[in-house]
Amino acid sequence: MITIMHDGINISRIFTSLINKLSDTEITVVHVQSGDFKENGLICSIGLPNLVRKLTNRPIRNDSIFSKYLKGLDLLKEDIPDFDLSLWIAETLWIYQQKSLWDFYSNLTDKLKLKKPLVPLIKDIPNTIIRVSEVEGNLNTMEFLQLKRIGEIKEIVFNNKEKFELENETKNIIQNSNLLILFQLSPLSMYFLGFIDALKAITESHKGHIIYVLPHELSLPDRKILEKFFKNEKINGLIETLEGLVDIIIFDKNYYSLIGNLQDLDMTMFPISFEEGKTSDIQKSIDELIRIINSLIKT
Repeated sequence: MITIMHDGINISRIFTSLINKLSDTEITVVHVQSGDFKENGLICSIGLPNLVRKLTNRPIRNDSIFSKYLKGLDLLKEDIPDFDLSLWIAETLWIYQQKSLWDFYSNLTDKLKLKKPLVPLIKDIPNTIIRVSEVEGNLNTMEFLQLKRIGEIKEIVFNNKEKFELENETKNIIQNSNLLILFQLSPLSMYFLGFIDALKAITESHKGHIIYVLPHELSLPDRKILEKFFKNEKINGLIETLEGLVDIIIFDKNYYSLIGNLQDLDMTMFPISFEEGKTSDIQKSIDELIRIINSLIKT
């Protein structure tokens, strides 16, 4: 069994192709809710709609009609696709009725006929806020990720981070998986995972392989998070913190000169081609990735 953890914030075509290629493999996709926040009482799970889009065969339109009305009432700051907004409203109403996130995600998987089960990582909403030097007040993750200029990150705050609790069923899924893949998790998500003590305990005792597929590219917000919390705006600092928790790093071969400086770490490094252009290039990347995954399943 393979468990894939993804935050849904930036989903590459390679992820979608991998899910389709492994259609006969038992896979569970775990949503890492690092970007979730609340706006005027509305739960805004910015990665959830993206993951649902990639896991369903149903066509989903990206009209933003309803959000324009809510913006006019000063209830929203951004134009949000109607599909995203409908999921956020549904999740908010669900939680308001004191129902579990696990059941909400299970309903999504069932009613939308997702290709693979989609489950939440933690039981609560982190309500992530970011404070930066140039902007007064708090930024939600959507506002932060859209910034074009960032001087310095002051802090990232997760609500009730001391009480983060894994979903029990998700915990069992991770523990029983042969492969745990952290698929292109952003620096924000990797920082977020560091506050989940139960997850640390699971990864330390995990009997299968734990793989981190590095992000294909780093945005300005990504680099600023790396600089603030991992002491290096390149990916090196983050990788160094994973020694002892992750045993395999899969990365874009264009990073090879960077990764070459980390050969002393107790990890196996696999460079592959992460091309997002032509379909043939993506297929080549998928073939390389599946070859590695298949070899690890057999060990």
